[in-house]
Amino acid sequence: MVRADGTPVMGARVGLGQIPAYLPIGALPPGMTTTSQRGGFKLTGVRPGHVTIGAYAAGIGHGETDVDITAERTTSDVRVVLSERGSDEEPPMTASVAVTLTERDAGGAREVTVTQVAGASDAERGGIRAGDVVTAIDGHATSGVADARQRLNGPQNSDVVIEVRRGGETVRLRIAREAVRQ
Repeated sequence: MVRADGTPVMGARVGLGQIPAYLPIGALPPGMTTTSQRGGFKLTGVRPGHVTIGAYAAGIGHGETDVDITAERTTSDVRVVLSERGSDEEPPMTASVAVTLTERDAGGAREVTVTQVAGASDAERGGIRAGDVVTAIDGHATSGVADARQRLNGPQNSDVVIEVRRGGETVRLRIAREAVRQ
């Protein structure tokens, strides 16, 4: 695991597919690990075939690489380069909603979409789903990812009301903020 300049990254989260920027405090989800001081990592239980290895480190960004896994053989020298993306520039928060957000242009307006919900989080239990389009938070329309993140942030265990568009319908969800890590 390295930065764009080739410097090793210690403590990056690594797993299969996209790695969330926000997770509940506690143990890592199954199938995820962190990098060593030299940027090395070991994933176990990966099935043979073509896989995407994803990584994330707060303040550095996301990265991914495609790898072919062979049965009963160790795959080494896997290099993942982390680079910044817009939503990674958000400040770390102590209490929020454990979701990864992206934004896109939807006919001249900024649309905030949930791309990932942390498993076993209050967000998952509260009913938010990947693919939901966030239209309002506590009654305020969202103007982008930074605005949405700011509104999701608040005192631990306090509730936030999130309005989402899902399958052509508007759904209102009340979700407890929890301690998160970025």
